[in-house]
Amino acid sequence: MMAAVEGRAMRRSLAEPAATGCRRPWKRFPLGPDAQDCVSAPVMLTDLCRRSIVDARDGGHLGNLGSAELRSVQRRMPRGDMMQISPVNPRHEGVFHSTSGSRLVDLAAFDRAPLMAEPYHTVTVPGFVLPDALRSINRDYPSIEGPTSHDVHQIAAGTAFRDLVGYLEGDDFCQRVSDKFKMDLAANSRMTTVRKYAEWSDGQIHTDSKTKAVTVLIYFNEHWAAPGGRLRVLRSPTDMEDYAAEIVPTNGTLFAFRRCDWSWHGFPPCSGERRSLQMHYVAPKRAQRGYLPKGSIRKRLRSFIKHVLAN
Repeated sequence: MMAAVEGRAMRRSLAEPAATGCRRPWKRFPLGPDAQDCVSAPVMLTDLCRRSIVDARDGGHLGNLGSAELRSVQRRMPRGDMMQISPVNPRHEGVFHSTSGSRLVDLAAFDRAPLMAEPYHTVTVPGFVLPDALRSINRDYPSIEGPTSHDVHQIAAGTAFRDLVGYLEGDDFCQRVSDKFKMDLAANSRMTTVRKYAEWSDGQIHTDSKTKAVTVLIYFNEHWAAPGGRLRVLRSPTDMEDYAAEIVPTNGTLFAFRRCDWSWHGFPPCSGERRSLQMHYVAPKRAQRGYLPKGSIRKRLRSFIKHVLAN
């Protein structure tokens, strides 16, 4: 009886899982006096983050550990140059983040890349993901079967892929994107999705929603021979052939743009494997709603309401 009481007390003091809606809070971890030692071990902490934090499903706050608890755990971790806990994302507090992107991406190429002003603000960085990192990321890419996007924090993936996401969602890259587009994105949440396959209905012309300030796209295919599937920076909402630039979705190329009412983009139809990651800097209230998968009832209902109101 006493052990059970201690277990419940330890669970409340460390994680407060009842407030998060996590389906599997701490149940695979010891809850007795040795729990603190368990949490301080890097291997167990990685497992903890993946099972207990990343897998939370309440949609508004993905995380069992608050900032104070994270700082407490981080102080007990061995100091190293690879990984740290960094609650930089208001929506994904407690997810592991890589401390440096230098072994993953070409930051100098990003900093050198010119900001194009016409027809709207864009930046393109071929080979942004370094060749060795690209191979590792493709090896650790999430196992996805259908042509739809998935929240990266709600799908299993290997270490190299997680490291890339961690860096992209971190403060350093946010500052570089802010400097590039001459706007402060620090207060914006990061919403990141991953996709593996395209279908013929994809690529329709759109601008992105008004809640998205900047969109960052990265492509992972090593080869691309299809005539379709190449992202186009468009000058109008009606003509796919009237484009200012075309981005081949291969070899770790990064494409980013600042959303506006005329940030039209899309690609000619294609079907097959088209690996991509999308990260949006979004308004905090938009992040709280979470990602709505393509074809979901909520997304279709919302689109229907917008269509009715527009007409």
